Amino acid sequence: MTADRTASEPLPLPDEGRRRAVVEDVMPSVDGGRFPVKRVIGDTVVVEADVFADGHDEVVAVLRHRRAAPAAADARGEVPNPHGWTDVRMTPLGNDRWRAEFRVTHLGRHEYTVQGWADRWETWRHDLEKRVAADQDVAVDLLIGAELIDAAAARAGHDAAARLGTWATALR
Repeated sequence: MTADRTASEPLPLPDEGRRRAVVEDVMPSVDGGRFPVKRVIGDTVVVEADVFADGHDEVVAVLRHRRAAPAAADARGEVPNPHGWTDVRMTPLGNDRWRAEFRVTHLGRHEYTVQGWADRWETWRHDLEKRVAADQDVAVDLLIGAELIDAAAARAGHDAAARLGTWATALR
């Protein structure tokens, strides 16, 4: 911890993996996002996008959606939280195409976006599964996993950090 940070400030997340992913061809889209996509209450919005990264790391994609904040309360007197994003993990369709959906539950504008990143944990887990299935020595891989867990524990709260520490010890 550096001197300019307080103990209550969260540790910054690692940037590695977040700048390597590309999100393209998000659908539905009207004129490249220039105009809104229209739906009615009860409709399901199916969102697809191409999400990929350089290299051979596993990629994770998430659909984030929320009600847009109106200028004032709606007819029911409700004012949505403009920061209340709901995340839905996207499903890979193959060939770098991903899909997720959400249901329109309120009248008014909604916003959505797609985020993707190269996931070090998923890459480690996937590679470990392949090595175990091939009956290879995984001692070094388990130490790498323990280091990944230690890094997560450094970013976690006290209780979660303790549980993560137990897992890291077990892997060692």
